[in-house]
Amino acid sequence: MVEIDARDTPLHASERQEKLEAETMAARRIFGLLPPDRGTEYFALCDELESSRSAEAVFARAIDRLQPLQSNLVREGGTWAENGVSEQAVMERYGPVISAAMPDLWLEVQQMVRRHFAGHPFVPCPSAA
Repeated sequence: MVEIDARDTPLHASERQEKLEAETMAARRIFGLLPPDRGTEYFALCDELESSRSAEAVFARAIDRLQPLQSNLVREGGTWAENGVSEQAVMERYGPVISAAMPDLWLEVQQMVRRHFAGHPFVPCPSAA
C-alpha cells in the first residue's frame, strides 16, 4: 500500500532517495489512519522490512525483488530496457537481496538474467513434446 500511495518507482530509476522519503511519508499517513497501537505496529513492520532486521523481512524483501526481476525477463527487459540497465547492475541490485534469502534460487535466476542479456528469449518452462 505504501508503494502505491508513494508512486512505485523502478529499482533502477534515478530518484531512489526521493522514493524512500515519499514511502516513509506515505507509511506515516496511511498507518496514522489506524488506531495508534496498530499504526505504530504496522510502521514498525514496514521499517523492519526495509532494514531486513528479521529472517521474515529478509525473505519478504527477496520476494519483493524477485517479482519485478521476473517481470522484466518476461517483458523482454521491461524497465531494464527503458532505463538502460546493464547485466552487472541487475546482478548488483537484485543479487544481494535475493541470495540472502534464497541462495539456490539466485543461482538459477542468475542464469536467466545472463541468458536475457546474451539475447536469448525468456522461456518460462520447457515445452511438452
